[in-house]
Amino acid sequence: MEKEAVANIARQLYLEEGYSCSTSLLLALKKAGIDIPDSIILSVAGLRSGIGGAGCVCGALMASVLTVGYLYGKTDEKKASKLSANLHNKFKEQFKSTCCRVLTRKYSDFKSLERKEHCAGLVEFMILELQKIEG
Repeated sequence: MEKEAVANIARQLYLEEGYSCSTSLLLALKKAGIDIPDSIILSVAGLRSGIGGAGCVCGALMASVLTVGYLYGKTDEKKASKLSANLHNKFKEQFKSTCCRVLTRKYSDFKSLERKEHCAGLVEFMILELQKIEG
């Protein structure tokens, strides 16, 4: 499946089906053929809105780090750590923060389509960054 197609699936899951950013990202990867167990997808339920609405770490970033840990942590923990740090740094470089509250502060209505479109872009960015990682 093409990289952009996976990003589009994640966007659709987020915007049209109401999944959180973290769940959308993991479901899109699973639909693309990456073996992500349902238990891991269910485990990100608390990441919505920056960890349960607290506005902390972006769920798209967290789900990306969890994906790296799942895919590489058992076989190469150093690689998983390096890749995770790299994802964090690319995200922060691109968006200037990793904090959901900061990333969404200009949107007065958290439920607005404008804010959701913004966050869908974060999900797409992380999907594309994950797909750059070579096994």
